[in-house]
Amino acid sequence: MESQHRGQVYIRGLYGEFELDSPTGKHLCFVHPPMHMTIRQLQYYYPAHKLDVPLLKCTLANVLQELSFLHDEAKVVHANIDPGNIMLTVHDDTILGNFEKAEADDPSPAKVMDDTRTIYRSRKLPPSYGRSLGPTSSL
Repeated sequence: MESQHRGQVYIRGLYGEFELDSPTGKHLCFVHPPMHMTIRQLQYYYPAHKLDVPLLKCTLANVLQELSFLHDEAKVVHANIDPGNIMLTVHDDTILGNFEKAEADDPSPAKVMDDTRTIYRSRKLPPSYGRSLGPTSSL
């Protein structure tokens, strides 16, 4: 969607989509840019599990701009605003390279369900500090 609204930068982009066939039918899959942690996860890195005031103010300003874009431009109403639904972007790509190397060196556990299905346990990105965490995104 073409827009000059400043809240659009906080919406997670879409690289593409594809379908997977499975015994239970077709599944539509979306490919998004990688994201880091949620605001809820970030809270647990702070004393008393609360964000400090400057970070909270910045986060709320970004979320309000994003909601304004969704409502005013995209005509979308978000009905589940929650710290677990607000994610941070990754601004330091070395985090992703380190993540990839850790997965190659020590793969995450997987459970083979049958000939067509395997469930993989997600590996968490390590916490990062400084400029590697970007603006909130992906409500």
